[in-house]
Amino acid sequence: MIRRLGPLLLATLLAACASRETEMAEAAQKSLIGLTEEQVLACAGQPDQRLMEGGTRLLVYPRETTRQLTVDTPARPNPTGMAQPQPTYEYYRVCETTFALRGGRVSQVRMRGRTETGRPNLDACGVTVARCLRLVGG
Repeated sequence: MIRRLGPLLLATLLAACASRETEMAEAAQKSLIGLTEEQVLACAGQPDQRLMEGGTRLLVYPRETTRQLTVDTPARPNPTGMAQPQPTYEYYRVCETTFALRGGRVSQVRMRGRTETGRPNLDACGVTVARCLRLVGG
């Protein structure tokens, strides 16, 4: 029974852990509009890519985050009498944040993110924009 509940418990715990960073990422898509390129560089650092798309300058920031989670499960019978280790899971999330600038100011903040299983997720983008949100008071 515990083995069947483990993955469900893990998914529930991961979803609960993820919300703060995702909320920051979603807030950034509106709050960071109007920042200058210099402000973006000051708060997000140097981008991995600088591109031009028509008259729009793009600053691209890919990010990967990794976390570990230990699931506390009831003790299982062990013939040796030694304690069984608790299962630990490691998972990662990737996200790409792109600042689109027109006229030297952010006109759009684009984000694409996912978990290692392919589920859409913006947690890693929240890490990228956290300092920028503090800059604008968000």
